[in-house]
Amino acid sequence: AIGAHHRTLSIIGEKKFLGKGVSYCHTCDGPLFKNKIVGVVGGGDGALTAALFLSKHAKKVYLIHRRKELRGQVAWQHSVAKNKKIIKVLQRQVKEIRGDKFVKEAVLDIPYKTKKSLKLDGLFIEIGSLPSGGKIIFEPPLSLKMDKLNYIVAGSSMQTNIPGIFAAGDITSPPKKLRQILTASAEGSIAAAGAQRFLAK
Repeated sequence: AIGAHHRTLSIIGEKKFLGKGVSYCHTCDGPLFKNKIVGVVGGGDGALTAALFLSKHAKKVYLIHRRKELRGQVAWQHSVAKNKKIIKVLQRQVKEIRGDKFVKEAVLDIPYKTKKSLKLDGLFIEIGSLPSGGKIIFEPPLSLKMDKLNYIVAGSSMQTNIPGIFAAGDITSPPKKLRQILTASAEGSIAAAGAQRFLAK
């Protein structure tokens, strides 16, 4: 149960303003930006659902994506398109995050409406996650079965392909499942029960 970690932009200001406007969890920090201007980086389901969630609190949401089109499910894209609070900023990337004590602006690689940066109070980075060291820790001789992104494949009892080894939480496949403390805790309980049954045999 070694979890997963968020993908980062690896840009100037990202670490400096973490917890001071930069966030990787819209459900955790979104309500703190009531009537503020925020940005969301990403174009998949995570970014689209984050933008929709944040639009319930913020007065304006910039959805920044490096490609020409969004990649999320069509239903989410329709919801985003209909939401007047969400402004799509496509074919652009955030190159730097600036501020004083808190985030004040996101600098873009290509100007948006002649402006080189977006003035905002918060930036939510929603570009997915990666398993925490799974490939390194679980190389042969264990030979645990993993998916193409190196998340561990586990069954309904959280049993892996190797008898006696169980996996739970964000380290497990599929990568797009709901990744919350509640689900990870539930999987941990299931894995513990499965381990107990295994030992009792």
